[in-house]
Amino acid sequence: MGLKTVLLTLISLILIMRPSHSADELTLTYGSLARTVKLQHLAQLCDTGTLPEEAEEFSTILATLAVDTDEMCDTLTEPIAIDVVEFDQALRSQIGEDLLFIAGQVIHNRPRVATITSLRGALITASEDGEINALEVLQHYPTPEVMIDLERLLSDDWVNDGLADFSRDFFWDSLDRTP
Repeated sequence: MGLKTVLLTLISLILIMRPSHSADELTLTYGSLARTVKLQHLAQLCDTGTLPEEAEEFSTILATLAVDTDEMCDTLTEPIAIDVVEFDQALRSQIGEDLLFIAGQVIHNRPRVATITSLRGALITASEDGEINALEVLQHYPTPEVMIDLERLLSDDWVNDGLADFSRDFFWDSLDRTP
């Protein structure tokens, strides 16, 4: 076998063996409380206005919390036009990395590993058609489960500390320190 054949075989095996994941479930946490919903059920709710019978617990949670599902779905599916090349470049900049780090404190995988890479991948994949929305980002998260830490999201500390750190770093990086 020639080198070219060996390389093509190895590449083919890697592509076949590499698991291609996207999130199937969204787990919402608040402290030690956690509830999971299938993303297909959430997408169905946003598409049709109804949840399937097997999503009864999620339906009960939404009703108990008096969530306006129309408003929630509008927020999740609101499309934003985007230039995917510029978006990718922005996410790979220092500012983009900082923003991904801040967002990764709220949106993450269970072991909280490679959150910046995972978020960037989900954002870029979701924006490939020139539009992006929050539901697509969750659906394209590259692990079977994506988690949202509601306690951190709703925390004033996260907003204040995260944005303060970002603003300080952005200001510091933007200073012209040449003599």
